[in-house]
Amino acid sequence: MDRRIALAIPELDLSASVRMLGDRAPLTCDAIWEALETPVDRRLIHTATTGPVVFYYDFPALRDAKNLPIENHTIYPKAGDILYFFQPWNGLRYLEDFDPEWLRPGDDVHELFFSYGAANLRLPTEEGWRGSVWGTIDAGLDEFVDACRRMRMDGTKHIRLSRES
Repeated sequence: MDRRIALAIPELDLSASVRMLGDRAPLTCDAIWEALETPVDRRLIHTATTGPVVFYYDFPALRDAKNLPIENHTIYPKAGDILYFFQPWNGLRYLEDFDPEWLRPGDDVHELFFSYGAANLRLPTEEGWRGSVWGTIDAGLDEFVDACRRMRMDGTKHIRLSRES
């Protein structure tokens, strides 16, 4: 089954389409599809150390996230790749001095990274961010890339993810 996710940045009148990579990350795709039963609105933040990547760290908790394997892993995503990262609540404790508001004590971290160019996820950890590439933007990518580039100077934007009908 070819499942797709609609991606929108309403303030910029931008819409794009994401093809889920169920053949490469089947368990992650199933869990994300389930989490998107209700559309998700979040604020995109530009990363500071990984290059052309925007992200949010408060994706809804995925069912049984602690037992999800890392599927279709890369630390060098390309434009259009979308990755899911999970860390148990104390898994990023070494970053507390980096950004104290970023971590909420007791909360697991569920993040989505959206690459809009050739990125390097090796920083800020020695092993790199350990995540699953579960989707790729295959329609509207050029507009998404332009919007992300502008975010570096214009600031954060809201993004909406929902299941395509």
